[in-house]
Amino acid sequence: MPALEPLFIDTNVATRKGRGSGYAINMLKKYLNTLSLSKKEIYILKIDIKKYIIDLDSLNIVKKVIDTSNSEYLNKAIEHLKKLKINQVYKLNISKQEKQMKFKNIKDLPISKYKKGLSIGNMTSQILAIFY
Repeated sequence: MPALEPLFIDTNVATRKGRGSGYAINMLKKYLNTLSLSKKEIYILKIDIKKYIIDLDSLNIVKKVIDTSNSEYLNKAIEHLKKLKINQVYKLNISKQEKQMKFKNIKDLPISKYKKGLSIGNMTSQILAIFY
């Protein structure tokens, strides 16, 4: 973070000290009020960032972080949690139809896919998101 912090614009608020959701809401309100007063149109820019990291050392660090989400333990943990939730549903005092719906919802929860995203709770996913 110390290396990236000076590069962030003020409206990048996620995962930054002193810039919580209240700060973000106030920034958004201020920005929307300014836009509405000026009658400007609002545009959204969608970009592809995969070619932005040129430094090989930085790219290797990012690749290592992404690969942490490809570990087999993630799917084992997900399957274990699914089993726990299914056992909890069995104990509920609800109709068979309601139980079947809950079972389906639990079984439909996705598993981790190789080379797809970062693991939940991985701080780097938030840091990289605000950096890009």
